[in-house]
Amino acid sequence: MKRRARFRGSMLSLLGVCAVAAACGGNSASRRSGDSGSTAGVSSAGRAAGATGSAGGPAGIGGTSGGSSGSATGGASGAPTSGAPNPTAGSGAIAAGMGGAAGGGGLTAGGRSGAGAGNAGEQSGGADDGGASSCLNLCKEDAPACCTPGLECVTAVPSCRIDILDGQIDLRSEYADIKAKIDALSGEVVLSIPDAGVALAAADPAPSARFEFTLNERATELYAPALATFYTQAFRLSCDGEELFVGLIYNRYGAAALAFPVLHIEHEEGEPVHLLLGASLGEWTGLHGTSTDEAKQRIDRPELRAAFCAKGVLSVLDPQ
Repeated sequence: MKRRARFRGSMLSLLGVCAVAAACGGNSASRRSGDSGSTAGVSSAGRAAGATGSAGGPAGIGGTSGGSSGSATGGASGAPTSGAPNPTAGSGAIAAGMGGAAGGGGLTAGGRSGAGAGNAGEQSGGADDGGASSCLNLCKEDAPACCTPGLECVTAVPSCRIDILDGQIDLRSEYADIKAKIDALSGEVVLSIPDAGVALAAADPAPSARFEFTLNERATELYAPALATFYTQAFRLSCDGEELFVGLIYNRYGAAALAFPVLHIEHEEGEPVHLLLGASLGEWTGLHGTSTDEAKQRIDRPELRAAFCAKGVLSVLDPQ
């Protein structure tokens, strides 16, 4: 995805991340906006500086004012809760609606659409085929980013999110060390960004060391103030409630040797928030080849690609 000239490596720090957009593929430079109609829960940190929200929750993304709140961690239960502050989300945390019940939406096996789902992918197999379960083929001729292992037969499209965790941690160089430090935290989520808040996504050819997530207008409005306050903050990326990996929000141009997932936050007034995920520090500064295959495969998961391929918003990043 082509970077705009005015993105000068902002020192903002965070990150997390089903709605349907146009067909996937193509160049990520064609920035399209639009709120997602998928349903997912999201928690915002009332105590984080500049966090947006009220007791009833801000207007839901793709929904009506107040929306339906999810759980403290973004919600995977599928059952809506009230729009009142969630006491389990931590002191001052407020739940915000994302257009409906938490964790809903997406495509299911056989191509049947759930709430907010579109026509991405093709059905293969089916109940008529000897009772075999059907699946979706997300690989399309015009969607090369979706032609990776594991996406030829997807039985259910996951709902993914990025949770920002409470507590800063000191730096460690290796993934095992940073994960141990993060696991020792309270696990409290201060901000959760569901995939419903992402308008565009892009990645390098698999296995990719880089992913970019462009938030839609409403998600930018909700999260930008709080995201600007995070630095060396731990984050967790999960799909359907299952942790895929953890990492650290860090300066894009930092000099540390961090061989684990890092998240850079870039935002200029009047523009959408861009979340730049790297398998290790340096991938977003032009220093390609610094990440090992193991580090790339850690973040380039079929679940993550499937969530955005099904929405038709995953394209291939332009080389830096």
